[in-house]
Amino acid sequence: MLFRPELCEKILAGEKTETRRVVKPNERLVKRRRLSQYDCLPDEVVATDETGFGRLKWQVGRRYAVQPGRGKKGVGFLQLTGIRREPLQEMGENDAIAEGVMPELGEHYLSAFVRLWDGINPHHSWSDNPDVWVLEFRV
Repeated sequence: MLFRPELCEKILAGEKTETRRVVKPNERLVKRRRLSQYDCLPDEVVATDETGFGRLKWQVGRRYAVQPGRGKKGVGFLQLTGIRREPLQEMGENDAIAEGVMPELGEHYLSAFVRLWDGINPHHSWSDNPDVWVLEFRV
């Protein structure tokens, strides 16, 4: 998974445990069924193409390399622990903390996240309130 270099450091330090990615029109969340009282299949996000065939994009329980940019060597691994879909503005202060943002003096964590989000996503701004995948993970 691609992250800004400064966010990679926060992931490896355990200070960032969530990330949000804009939902694309061809993506859907597949909730998996329980196999037994002890086991269940992991939830996953599937991206489909025009033919209707799906491609696995993210899956709970799977490990992903943490990359500080496209084409850069991975600096560690994370494991997805949860996936959910929600409108971006549904997040709260605790979610902003889990995103690993650092507020400026007198600023709330959520305000710091909005500033970061708008800097990274100029075509899907906070005020647009796009649906996002909330990916929870651990190192």
